[in-house]
Amino acid sequence: MQTADTQQKVASILGLLALWAMALWLPLAGRAQEHEAVDLGLPSGTQWATCNIGAASPEQVGAYFAWGQTDLRATDATYTWEALGLREQDCGTAADPVKNQNICKTTRDAARALWGKEWSMPSWAQARELVSNCEWHFVRRGGVAGYQVRSLRNGASIFLPATGLRTGTETASIGSFGSYWTGTRSKDYASDAFYLVFDEEYYNVGSMARFAGAAVRPVRSAPTKGAAPRAVPISWQGDALCAVAFLGYYSDFPHFKESPAYADLCRRYPQLEGIDGFAAANTGEELYLVVPRHPQCTVEVRDYSFESFLGQRAPEDEALVYRQGNGGPFLLRGNASDALPNVQVSIASPAGTLSGYTPHLDIQTGDLAYAPQVQDMGFLGALPQGEPVSFCEPPRDGSQPSLVFAQVKNGYPMVRFADNVEALTGIMSDVENQQARLSQWRRVEGMNGVAQEVFIGNIGNGTNPMLVVRMTDGTVAMMGLFYRYGDGDFRLSSRLPGLTGIKGFVEAGGGPYLMNGDTAYEYVTIYALDRQDRRHEIMPFVNDLSNLTAKVSQDMLLSLTLRPDNRMSVNLMNTANGNALFAEGHFYDNGHLEGTPENDYAAEYDFDIMSYYDPDQKWPLYKGTFRLAINHSNASQVFFTPLSGFTFGMERGRTVTLRLGDE
Repeated sequence: MQTADTQQKVASILGLLALWAMALWLPLAGRAQEHEAVDLGLPSGTQWATCNIGAASPEQVGAYFAWGQTDLRATDATYTWEALGLREQDCGTAADPVKNQNICKTTRDAARALWGKEWSMPSWAQARELVSNCEWHFVRRGGVAGYQVRSLRNGASIFLPATGLRTGTETASIGSFGSYWTGTRSKDYASDAFYLVFDEEYYNVGSMARFAGAAVRPVRSAPTKGAAPRAVPISWQGDALCAVAFLGYYSDFPHFKESPAYADLCRRYPQLEGIDGFAAANTGEELYLVVPRHPQCTVEVRDYSFESFLGQRAPEDEALVYRQGNGGPFLLRGNASDALPNVQVSIASPAGTLSGYTPHLDIQTGDLAYAPQVQDMGFLGALPQGEPVSFCEPPRDGSQPSLVFAQVKNGYPMVRFADNVEALTGIMSDVENQQARLSQWRRVEGMNGVAQEVFIGNIGNGTNPMLVVRMTDGTVAMMGLFYRYGDGDFRLSSRLPGLTGIKGFVEAGGGPYLMNGDTAYEYVTIYALDRQDRRHEIMPFVNDLSNLTAKVSQDMLLSLTLRPDNRMSVNLMNTANGNALFAEGHFYDNGHLEGTPENDYAAEYDFDIMSYYDPDQKWPLYKGTFRLAINHSNASQVFFTPLSGFTFGMERGRTVTLRLGDE
């Protein structure tokens, strides 16, 4: 039997062991490898932890903290001003122990104190970035309610459980309400600090009293500046014979390589390195990376017709598009229709056979088509969907009929015109039966990415509806709807320069348009809104210049067309040998405006154009800058000067006078 002294000694030893274990655990908890983070592709490079402080899994609530408190408190701890050791009226004064408005990465930062210097509490800006760059869906995960927060940039996600809130000795609203501290104190009320707050129908960044108990979800910077997303490993499953990833919508390989997403895609999919073109390029813009599992396999890509869809034609009876026998990865583009695929893949290997698989997206969910032998290695996640938006002439009070509609479906912009749009507007089309064809939804082409949002607004002082599209990467493209109705060429522009991190659009007055110092007219335009709600005007090109011509050298004739929706076409012909270059693309005002007494304006434009007449489909992109000036006394004369890049068959810096082709 133990004596009282012996029992006391044992208790003391056990207490020392417990203190030693806690002292050992806390430094271990600060090591970076003990905690995982998710790269959401956010503009700042911020990575968000997978769990709250004090939680062992994403679904656990973890510990509660008052703002500025760094110790792990007992589960029944009290959360009041008195328990915090601070009076509300002393906040922001010399008596306030927290002197910094932002405690991130200071000794008052709970994440830094408990997880180590690599981690910190999120700032207000980082919390707002999470709100603005992600889709939020209230779900139940493992029986726990909370938000699945999925990045609009790369499809990665984190789970934020509905933590409730501690005040006094009570915890309220677990499972229906979430509260997560940031490290930023309110400027207006020193007794408040900002927190990420949500319920089943709402999520945002708000502020509340600093004594309240809320969760902390740590963040960290990317391991190195500009850190790349990690490669997607292929952990082959079951009988899979190939892995397939949907990469987005792309018109051709050069634009794919030039796209903002290309570098990140290469880092995620090392298999893209060394691929220099589309192995199969049927009509359509859905782009897939296909990676066969076995090197000793034969791959065939064939057309997929309506007869195949009906089961009236076997895969081997369709036209062969591509064949290889080395098991290498390849890119496949196709599917002009969202209802019927037009390309199929068959694989024969020692491990089995895949016959007639049609990579396409489910028309309702946007998911990759399922097949037992196909492994989905895509990372884009749920593709954006949107309700239709419409455009009508002023007044916008419901009295005017809608003329044109647009929406996002599975990350793709689509447009539809009113049945009687020609009678309502007087616009005409060169395309036979165009009005009947365009009264149905149709895809917009040339997107080269994934669309997040569409908006229709007016640019100019007449009826000139423009479609602007916000991509998932925050960039913007555009298209003139009435111009494209006329010629049937529904292709988006390249990305508009200077517009990144865009969250939405608004139509508003652009003020007076000046011609030679005089006000010619008031115009309206579309503004892109960044995440700080700053407006960026989408600059209008007010002229419609068709078939401008000039002899740029002894044997070289240049013909140029510039449209108000920033579409341009170039025809450069050698009159001596008949060789010609025909290219199309877009031009954009780069903000350098130089009005002179002789000209209405002299503006500089960046351009990118492409020649589509290449049998190998390795179409060259031509880029550069030119200056354009129009003589106000003779509007048929346009002064054109190439400044950089492609020089249109003439010397850089030389100015030629372009004249209308019928003069």
